[in-house]
Amino acid sequence: METDPDQAKALMREAQAGATTSLTELRELVKGINPPVLNERGLIDAVRALALDSPLETAVSADVQLRLDPPIESALYFGVAELLTNAAKHAHATRARIFIIRDDTDIVVEVEDNGRGGAGVRAGGGLAGLHRRLAVFDGTLEITSPAGGPTRARMMLPCASL
Repeated sequence: METDPDQAKALMREAQAGATTSLTELRELVKGINPPVLNERGLIDAVRALALDSPLETAVSADVQLRLDPPIESALYFGVAELLTNAAKHAHATRARIFIIRDDTDIVVEVEDNGRGGAGVRAGGGLAGLHRRLAVFDGTLEITSPAGGPTRARMMLPCASL
C-alpha cells in the first residue's frame, strides 16, 4: 500500500471481484440443493415438513397428490419457505395456512398469514427474487398485504410449464 498504492488498489479490486464471483456461484449452488423430502416425496410432503419446522402454527391443505418437474417443485418449495420466513420474521405472524391447488390451467400455491401486513415486492428483496424465480416458468406472484394484515401470497404456474 505504501510503496505502490495503484497496484495495491488494483489487487483489492481483483480480490473484491473474485469474492463477488465466488458468492454468486455459491448462491447458485445452494439454490440447486433440494431437501431430501422434496426429491423423494414431492412438493406437498416437502411443504408439510416445512410447515412442521416453521415457528408458526401452520396448516397445509392440498386437493391433489402430484409430482412436478424438479425445478418447478424447487421454485415453489423455496417460495413457500421464503413466505413463511417473512411471515415470522417481518410480519410477526403466529399462524399461516398453505393451500396447494391444481386446476385445468395452473398450479396454485397460496400462503396466508395473520401478521401485521405491509408486505410488498421491493428491489433486491426476497419477494423480488421469488418473483424472478417464478417468472422463469411464466409464473406469477401476487401479494395482498394491507396494513394491519393479513398477508396473502399467491404463486401461480401455468400447467403448460408442468
